[in-house]
Amino acid sequence: MNAINKIVKESSINFTGSAIGNILGYAWLMIMTRYLSQSDVGSFTLAQSIINISLIFVLLGMHRSLDRFIPFFNTSGEKGKIKSLLRLIFLFSISASVIIAIGLYFWADFIGIVIFDNQILSQLIRIAVISIPLLAVINIVIYAFTGYKELRYNVYLKQILEPVLRILFVFLLAIFGLGVVEWTWFYILTLVFTSIASIWLLYKNILQPLMKVKSIKVDFLEIVTYSWPISISSILIMVMGQIDYLILGIYQQAADVGVYRIYIQIAVLLKLVLGSMARIYKPVISELIPQGKGQEIKEVYIRVSKWVLSLTLLGFLVVVLYGDKVTSLLFTEAYAVYPMALIILALGILINSAFGPEGMTLEAYGNTKLVMVNSLIAVIINIGLGFLLVPKYGIVGAAIATAVTMSIIGLLGLIEIYYLYKMQPFSLDTLKYLSIGAVTGLVFYGINSWLNFNSVLSLFVLIALMVVVYIAGFYLTNSLDDVDRETIGRITRFLKITR
Repeated sequence: MNAINKIVKESSINFTGSAIGNILGYAWLMIMTRYLSQSDVGSFTLAQSIINISLIFVLLGMHRSLDRFIPFFNTSGEKGKIKSLLRLIFLFSISASVIIAIGLYFWADFIGIVIFDNQILSQLIRIAVISIPLLAVINIVIYAFTGYKELRYNVYLKQILEPVLRILFVFLLAIFGLGVVEWTWFYILTLVFTSIASIWLLYKNILQPLMKVKSIKVDFLEIVTYSWPISISSILIMVMGQIDYLILGIYQQAADVGVYRIYIQIAVLLKLVLGSMARIYKPVISELIPQGKGQEIKEVYIRVSKWVLSLTLLGFLVVVLYGDKVTSLLFTEAYAVYPMALIILALGILINSAFGPEGMTLEAYGNTKLVMVNSLIAVIINIGLGFLLVPKYGIVGAAIATAVTMSIIGLLGLIEIYYLYKMQPFSLDTLKYLSIGAVTGLVFYGINSWLNFNSVLSLFVLIALMVVVYIAGFYLTNSLDDVDRETIGRITRFLKITR
């Protein structure tokens, strides 16, 4: 129960912060989509995609070792190794970021003009390379705190400070009528402030206490052996995450990339639950593994998977029934042109989430090579389907490619952890949850067929009512056990405290 309680507490903090961050992110996008053209939004998205891909080569997955080895070293009382590990990762990443930023600066014309036939993209890339070392620092700090099972710092930095700064700067863009080039400089300034804050928090809460600890040399080979498959996997996953933008940019107009960016931003809300729980799930079970608590790990996996499925299903219903309305009301009707693409993306996320945190389970057990193989298979499928479907079906084709890929990678992970550890998340409860979702969906589909609404207020009232009906279904069918009810009580008390 201690593991479950820790997961509930930290995932509640992370979920709340992620919800706030997404609201702020949508506010930022709403302003951008009203004051920048679809072409400019698409060009900025492409520049970000290129920077994000390059960041993988800077970090090489080493930051992802922090949320596994920090719990290991804490459990074994080897805090000096934490000190050495942090120093090693910072030195390597900062050095690599400078080299890669210089390389991208000089290749900007080739990428922007030759590959994408986009003159403004070259200029944006030359500005955006400044963000590479800043993003590296922010990511390392966040994973260091995750290793200590403290997710609130991720909330402070990524979900509150950074989006608030982006909104403040984008208001300047709107007020003074500035363009995408000026906005890119504002974006860099946002990362400068965020990275300074992250370094200060790291120093105050982690580095300062470690100053009194004598450094213990870490086994570099062990770190590299664990990290290099994650590095390759991260490269592959990042490519998979950005490949749709890139293929759309090649075959379609930059405006389509901007539209698809909005769809991804909406669909990704469904991953809030899985992402919030998975972030704390890995360091929690990383402490249980060396203690030989296999049965407790299995129980944690099953319960977390159950919660993820039930909550993601609710989000899926919102997207299916109201996704087009959300898009048009928040981002103007110019972006509500392919509602089927949004539904397909949501379905892919729902299927992937149904398998639970299988990837994090493999990473916690040290099976990073399997994670890498899964990622390679996913990227091959995603690229193949992308080049097959995008030229003919555009945004809808990109959505199909992504949804199919997410479903397959989740299924592969499930098969592997079942074979290795005899864990799987499905039971009769799974059918019960799906039935509750189906009934709720049918009820509100009927309501929507005769109730016409065109305001943001009526949209949120209907969504809130659907949430109430969905939750009531769980109580009426006795789908909640004692642990579920206790957890709901904990979350309720947490929300009361945070208000």
